[in-house]
Amino acid sequence: MNAATSGILSDVVVDTLEKLAFLFAVPLEGPAPEDTRELATVRVRFSGPLCGGMQLSLSRPAALTLAATFLIALPLASVVAGWWIRRRRRHA
Repeated sequence: MNAATSGILSDVVVDTLEKLAFLFAVPLEGPAPEDTRELATVRVRFSGPLCGGMQLSLSRPAALTLAATFLIALPLASVVAGWWIRRRRRHA
């Protein structure tokens, strides 16, 4: 992969984590660490008009934060927002 493509992919991952998971990521400068025992790694393959795969490695604390955001914080926010909207409609 060339440097331009790598930079674009880094920017996409950072932007996605910030917008969807409220994690403020900074791309890693230089090569990835050699010791990956402390990283949680996910590999995804996809097919269709474009075929390929993706691998994302996060430190365990970052992986737990990401999981908590999607499994707890976002559903809870949806419940609270729904309650607030229903309440506003009743008192309008």
